[in-house]
Parts: sequence; C-alpha cells; structure tokens
Amino acid sequence: MDSARRLLVERGTEPINWGMVAVAGAMSFVALANGSIATIVVPSLMNAFDVSAAVAAMVLLGYHIPVAALLLFFGTSFASISTRITVPMTIIVFTLAGALCAVAGSMPWLIAARVVQGVSASALLVQMPLLAASAASR
Repeated sequence: MDSARRLLVERGTEPINWGMVAVAGAMSFVALANGSIATIVVPSLMNAFDVSAAVAAMVLLGYHIPVAALLLFFGTSFASISTRITVPMTIIVFTLAGALCAVAGSMPWLIAARVVQGVSASALLVQMPLLAASAASR
C-alpha cells in the first residue's frame, strides 16, 4: 500500500482523503437537518415556556434567517482564510451553540443560542463543500 501511495505522490497526485469527505458530508447533513428537526419540538416549547406559536416559531426563524442571510458573506470571507483554522472553530461554535440550546432556561436564551447556531451553520454550509473538494482534488 505504501508503494502505491509513493507512486501517486511521484506522479503529482495524492489519493482522495475519504475520511475528510465523509466528515464534510456528515457536517453538512447535521447543519441542514438541525434547521428542520426543531419543527418537531415547537409544540413542546409552547408548553414548556408557556409562549405562543409565533414566539416558538422564532426558534426556527432564529436558525434559518442567519443561514440564508450569511451564505454570501461567509463565501467571500473564507476565500482568503485557511480551512485549517476556520473549520474547527466553526464546528466548535456550532456544537457549543447546540449545547446552549439544550440547557436554555428561557425562550430568549433559546432563541439567542439558535441564532448563534444558525450563524455557524451558515459558515459550515460554505466550508464543507470546500473541504470535500480540497480532499478530493489532491
């Protein structure tokens, strides 16, 4: 196996890093699914926080609006920054925001955490195709 890799390196090509492609696909899936999965808990949020459907819907909008609004911004911003820096930071922010959503004690905190998660999801949705393309183009 080592000789096959060495032959590819000598030819100027490297094998595809399928692990990185899988991580990029999984993170894209998680970012997209996280936006829709909250629809299931809206009735529970209405009961738990004693709020109207309009206020509970802000949990959904707090995620989807930043995702849609910031795609172009992150697309231009990440063009000049290394993915070695931005990808881990974005995954950490996305994960921490999800944890904050899980422990939010009030509706304003939950909405704020969902907005942060939506911002980081927008960044993930820009970075993951770039990460997969860079792993496959070697």
